[in-house]
Amino acid sequence: ASDDSRDNRLIVLRTALAPLWPAEAFRDWLDTLHQAGRVVATRDTVRIPSHQSLSGDAAEAVERIAAVLLAAGLEAPTEDELSVRAELGPRAASIIGFAVRKGVAVRLPHGLVIASSVWLQVVSRLREEATGGRATLDVAAFKEIFGLTRRVAIPLLERLDDQGVTQRIGNERRLRLSP
Repeated sequence: ASDDSRDNRLIVLRTALAPLWPAEAFRDWLDTLHQAGRVVATRDTVRIPSHQSLSGDAAEAVERIAAVLLAAGLEAPTEDELSVRAELGPRAASIIGFAVRKGVAVRLPHGLVIASSVWLQVVSRLREEATGGRATLDVAAFKEIFGLTRRVAIPLLERLDDQGVTQRIGNERRLRLSP
């Protein structure tokens, strides 16, 4: 990036954070924060240390994760299966974790992963069931509604319980979605 584009980014940042400060004072302040480890300032960016960005290869890997999970639908792969299908290599765990944090994927208990869009479809369908008058369902009914095997149904129900979408009461789940 040119010095002009860097200066333009600093102007935008200064305008957003400290519009009344002189440019030199703002640069000094950023340098102080950088030296103290409070921000990471490079030639092109300023970010907090915990912010993670993806390189081109990693961004492509997240796209592959999304494609594999969408193709799998509710047949949630394990993280190991996802790693192989998406060809993630040795950084698989961190890339899958990044995909989860970015809202591309949802982790289920027992090491399973589904696409976030698939998760939202399940929640939406349960909302429809509640609106249609269904108050509870058991594992068999849940499996039938979604065409699932027990391998996926149980972890999915556990995640639904954890998220407050359902509440386990004995062998049944009470739908906790308002119609």
